[in-house]
Amino acid sequence: MNPQPNRLLTVSDIAERYGKSVSGIYHMNCYTPEQLPPSIRIGKALRWRPTDVEAWEAAQHESEVSS
Repeated sequence: MNPQPNRLLTVSDIAERYGKSVSGIYHMNCYTPEQLPPSIRIGKALRWRPTDVEAWEAAQHESEVSS
């Protein structure tokens, strides 16, 4: 997935990226937000900055490697 640079990722984008359902992403964001990249709310919508997602994934990889 290579989104446009200024395009925010949607719940559907994140669900597809991590192999989850849309409802699963909403559930995780509510109950276990540490298992997802940091999101932002725009009104009622959840969105993710591509740079935040990539940084979070890199940090997750680093913590797995150092464990």
